[in-house]
Amino acid sequence: MDKFQQIVQLCLPLLTPEDTCKLRCTSPELQHMRLSWHDNFIDFNLDGSVSGSAWLLKNIVSMQSLSLTTSFNMPQEVLADVMKGGNSKHIAVLPPLPPQLKDLHLKGCSKLRSLPALPASLRTLISEDCSALKVPSSFNASAVTVFHCINCPQIKSLPKLPLSLTELKVNSRTLSFHGSFQLLPLPGQLPALPEELTSLDISGCIMLAELQQLPEQLPAGLEWLECRGCSALQHLPEQLPAGLTHLDCSWCSALQHLPEQLPAGLTHLDCSWCSALQHLPEQLPAGLTHLYCSDCSALQQLPEQLPAGLTHLNFFTCSALQQLPAQLPAGLRHLDCSWCTALQQLPAHLPPELERLCASKCEALRRLPELPPTLAHLGCDNCSRLEELPDLSKCQLQGDVSLRGCVALKAFRVSGCILQLE
Repeated sequence: MDKFQQIVQLCLPLLTPEDTCKLRCTSPELQHMRLSWHDNFIDFNLDGSVSGSAWLLKNIVSMQSLSLTTSFNMPQEVLADVMKGGNSKHIAVLPPLPPQLKDLHLKGCSKLRSLPALPASLRTLISEDCSALKVPSSFNASAVTVFHCINCPQIKSLPKLPLSLTELKVNSRTLSFHGSFQLLPLPGQLPALPEELTSLDISGCIMLAELQQLPEQLPAGLEWLECRGCSALQHLPEQLPAGLTHLDCSWCSALQHLPEQLPAGLTHLDCSWCSALQHLPEQLPAGLTHLYCSDCSALQQLPEQLPAGLTHLNFFTCSALQQLPAQLPAGLRHLDCSWCTALQQLPAHLPPELERLCASKCEALRRLPELPPTLAHLGCDNCSRLEELPDLSKCQLQGDVSLRGCVALKAFRVSGCILQLE
């Protein structure tokens, strides 16, 4: 038995609810169990006796990682549920957690209502699709650094957050962010956020009206902010943390404008599907490399001066956009303006390092400029007014170029030869 205990102690720090469920299955139905770690495993039998149960309960305190495969003698429909991975939905109570436990992942535990005391060693707590689970009020006293709460409808308010927290991800259509918080905020607000927080994801929280209802200042060290799908969000705080590198506010259909001064270190900005957004800040951060503003139907123009380091520019289905800046960044590699039905022309000189150009369904576009030799992909089908193409042989195109739907195109050049389409 000491040998088994030593083997268990070798496991990595991870305990899942499926494993815990199997630990609790010590009835006569449990006939066989496999304990595995890395590339090794031990098979042994349990008869559901008091001694077998006592062994499990005694040795769980030393476990940091456990991977179990079990076989059951039970009705076929229950066995089928286990084989489909639905085992965890039957968990109603977790046993006391091991004192060395570092990561706890709860997924699909529909009957689990509460958690036992969280060990001081716990660093990661992830709950997903746990329809009855509530966060313990003592959560703030823990040393958890990563907390994800995804589709847990009974968690209608968050407790005071631990000061150690560095990553918070919340995704719930029922979460209203109110309760006994540190600052007693109004409904529709978040609790006070830990100063050490570096990542905040509140995607899909439809009850959150404005991010300005957060504590007056977001944590100074915040690097990643996602509020994707917050459909009532109208604007962002004017002063975002200086160290922010990623901002995703896509699918925020009520968002009317972005802060005029975005953080200088921002590298990724995604404001796609923001149908109320009419313009972007005139001065975008110099370090921006990825800009996505697709399906912004009210967006009429882009800033005349785009950041020099921009490599990806995506604004497909911006139906009100009529023109692009006269000069695009020299290092731009991906340009997607497809389905921009009002776009009349592209810049006379495309970036010399451009690899991908998507201009399909640009119904007002009459000609394409000379294409750079680096171009590997070209999409220009269904450009119904396109009358002229450049010499395609000068590019390193990979795959076919479809001219389907280009009904106004009568001829195009390849290696100096003019190919007539009529």
